[in-house]
Amino acid sequence: MSKMLQILVLCGNGAVTSTVVMTKLKEKLRDNNVQATYTQKRVAEGTQALQDKNYDVVVSTAGQNFAKGHDVPVLNGIPFLTGIGVDGVISQIVEIANS
Repeated sequence: MSKMLQILVLCGNGAVTSTVVMTKLKEKLRDNNVQATYTQKRVAEGTQALQDKNYDVVVSTAGQNFAKGHDVPVLNGIPFLTGIGVDGVISQIVEIANS
């Protein structure tokens, strides 16, 4: 049984792009029997969000620089926009959920 994940979804403005990513992420993780709670933020809020709460994984469409000094895995959210490489990102999250 996988653990309940805390997932932070980031994009440049914390609105449209992260909403698209989060919607697709929820669907794919549900299909893989992974339970998660989601938080959506602007990438500029990423550093503070990581300090305020323990996330299991971050999915970002705006890079990884905000996560320096944190151990949380930051995965590329662009595949959820392009459709290319989504399965690889989902596999990584499923692995985190099952660890």
